[in-house]
Amino acid sequence: MKESVYNYCIKGEYFEVSQNAFEVLHSKYDRYTPSLKLYYSPNSKMLLSLEPK
Repeated sequence: MKESVYNYCIKGEYFEVSQNAFEVLHSKYDRYTPSLKLYYSPNSKMLLSLEPK
């Protein structure tokens, strides 16, 4: 069985996240699109933090 891969796509950039991270955002914000602030490492494209604006 293949392992699922979860991503956030923000302005054309893809960030791989855990299933829990994906489900939290999906379940909390599935009815509207909030403004979020994203922090990531530009060289490694590693997502460091995501928070509401």
